[in-house]
Amino acid sequence: MAVLALFAAVTAAAQATITTKKYKLADFSAKTLKVVLSGSDWLDALLREEVQHSWTLSPYEFCTTEDFDALHASDQYYFLMIVSGRFRKEKTPGIDMLTVLKGGDPEIDRMLEVVSLPFGPDEGFSGRESTFLGPLLKIVQRRVELAMESDLKGYLGIPSTIMLGRESKHKTILFAEEDIALSVTEIDRMKYFDENIQAVDADDADEAMEEGSWMTLVSYVVAPENPVNGSYCYKMLFDASSGELVYFRRHKISSRRPAGFLTEDLKRIVAVR
Repeated sequence: MAVLALFAAVTAAAQATITTKKYKLADFSAKTLKVVLSGSDWLDALLREEVQHSWTLSPYEFCTTEDFDALHASDQYYFLMIVSGRFRKEKTPGIDMLTVLKGGDPEIDRMLEVVSLPFGPDEGFSGRESTFLGPLLKIVQRRVELAMESDLKGYLGIPSTIMLGRESKHKTILFAEEDIALSVTEIDRMKYFDENIQAVDADDADEAMEEGSWMTLVSYVVAPENPVNGSYCYKMLFDASSGELVYFRRHKISSRRPAGFLTEDLKRIVAVR
């Protein structure tokens, strides 16, 4: 009986092991990543360019949404796609997410989500997406690598909060004006902005990001064009020279807490400087 109990325990442990995310992603580098094009000329050209420039973790092919419909139940593929909040039961209402899914389930809503990052509003892009798709792809790729290395990191995914470290203390921060919440008052601006923390035109912020400006952090906010109950705003700061995501927080949008960096974000950011 003791031997049988030990065998049952070992078997159960083995079964528990093979259901982990790390185990499920063990074949990622050997399988083809299907990059699903949306049908939008602008977005598809951008996606092709950035994937060809930065994706190195696995072989990849571009495909259509019709191909995805036909292939998503096959465990021979992974899929990289820009997923609308409406696509998977309104997980992120009003937001398009840059997402990697594992094929193998006929039910799209039950496909394993490997990693997902906010990309843009699902009702018309601002144009800033072209600046940040490359950095977002690199972060997605790195998160896949971490999930392959560690069960803990795989299940944590993108941390819900990433705070600035002391290494950011002397860097200039450029906030695109449109990324600052309407609730931030002039008094707040006088208190938190200076020559090293600036509110600038979005074009100037994006130019700094595209040029990889040294010792510079750039803001990027993703929020729905028309928020509904349950809508979130995602606030990010990227290191322009490395593309690293150094600040990441979200909040639920309300009349008192509109989209954009809030006063509480500015307070947190200034506290490390």
